[in-house]
Amino acid sequence: MRAYIKLLILLIVSFVIMSALSELDDLRVFGHDIATMKRITLDAGETALPLSDTAEIVMAPSIAIAVEDTLPRTILMIGDSMIEGLSRRMGAYAYHNGHKLYAVIWYGSTTEKWSESGRLAQYADSLKPDYIMICLGGNELFIRDIKEKRRGCVKEIVSEAGTIPYVWIGPPNWKDDTGINELIRSEVGDDRFFLSKYMQFERASDGCHPTRESSYQWMDSVVRWMVKTVPHPRLDTPPMKVKNPYETIVLTPDD
Repeated sequence: MRAYIKLLILLIVSFVIMSALSELDDLRVFGHDIATMKRITLDAGETALPLSDTAEIVMAPSIAIAVEDTLPRTILMIGDSMIEGLSRRMGAYAYHNGHKLYAVIWYGSTTEKWSESGRLAQYADSLKPDYIMICLGGNELFIRDIKEKRRGCVKEIVSEAGTIPYVWIGPPNWKDDTGINELIRSEVGDDRFFLSKYMQFERASDGCHPTRESSYQWMDSVVRWMVKTVPHPRLDTPPMKVKNPYETIVLTPDD
């Protein structure tokens, strides 16, 4: 009988202790901040900082925790010419973390071209990626009635990704757009769309494309957002700045 009484007392004491600890705002257990663990969702309008002094504005995520997949994975990165700089920095992340990165750069491409060609579905079928990264929209910043003209295209691209986890990196605006960012965000969701529009970039001579160095910092910003916001492959920071993808597939505007 005494044993049962002792067990009951132990359970009551444990319950009281855990209830008290749950109210503390500055508590660390095995090096983890319990208060931080309780408050991991981002507030709307929260600003994250890339490596440089540039700032990016990220939409509030609709999920509460970013889950890291620690296994080696195959990653497919597709998009327009912006992929050129992003993929070399992402290649370093992939190599360092044991992943295999395939990059498909389709120069001059748009959501319309990708949706009509069915190429994403083709590459998903042939390369069997575990994760997809999309960067499209830079060639559609100034199209009138963009939401009516391209909504179906964005929907088709998302459907071709199927059940494969993905993120969509928004275009690096050099001028205000007519709605492409809002269109993609509305179809993809806040928790999968990285808003690049308000970041400050060093630009190449064309005044549009970020320089290579700025593209590398852009990719670092995307990775930090992924780690905090979305389920993602392991993305520990690599010691090297750049590394070519495992394979780069280049398509021309005529393809």
